[in-house]
Amino acid sequence: MLSFRLARKEDLEEVFQVAGEAFFDYDFFGNYEKNYNRRWQFVYEMEKICLLVNFRRNQLIVGEENNKIVIVIALHEPGSKQAGDLEYTLLGFKSVFRGCNFFKVLAFSMMDNACEEPIRKLREKTPDFYYLHNFSVRKDYQRKGYGSNALMEYLSDYIKEKGGGTLALITNSKENVEFYNKCGFTCFHRGRVKSMGFWLGNWAFKKVIE
Repeated sequence: MLSFRLARKEDLEEVFQVAGEAFFDYDFFGNYEKNYNRRWQFVYEMEKICLLVNFRRNQLIVGEENNKIVIVIALHEPGSKQAGDLEYTLLGFKSVFRGCNFFKVLAFSMMDNACEEPIRKLREKTPDFYYLHNFSVRKDYQRKGYGSNALMEYLSDYIKEKGGGTLALITNSKENVEFYNKCGFTCFHRGRVKSMGFWLGNWAFKKVIE
C-alpha cells in the first residue's frame, strides 16, 4: 500500500533516479539528444535541479511502498513563489552546461518556458491554484494503477483537506492525454511548440477539487 510524505534529504538520489528513468523516453528530452549516455546525463541533471528547487521549498512529496520510492510529486501550492534563474544556477545549472551542448540546453529551457505559458495564464486568474510541476512514476511500476491512485486519491484528498482548489499540469506526451482524461482532468489548452526544427505537442489539464 502506498504511503505519502515529504521527501527527506536521504531520499534525493533515489528521487533523481526515479524521475530520470521515468522521463528518459519522453519526447521533451528525446528530441534533444539521441545518444543514450548523453541523454541520460542531460535528463538526470535537469530533473535533479528542478527537484532540488522543489525540495528546498518543501514542495517535494514521495509515495513509497515497501521502503521503495514509487511516486515523485512536485506540487506548487497557492501563493508559492516561482523559482528564478539565479536559484537554478546556484543549484547546479552550470553543471548541465558543462556536460551538455550549450545551445541544446538553452533551446530546451526556452521550450520549457513556452510550454508552461498556459499554466501561468491560468494561475493569474485562478484562486487556490495548485500546479503539479513534476509527476514521476518508477519505471517498473507504470501502468499498474499507482499513478492514478496518487492523482485520484492522495492528491484529491490532500487538496480537499486544504479547502479545495484547481489542480493543473502540462504534458508533452500524447500517450498521457488519455490517462489524465480517465483521472478526471479536463484539457483546457492544446497546442504545439517549435524548437530546434521539431514540433512538440503541449497539452494543459486542470481539475477542480472541492
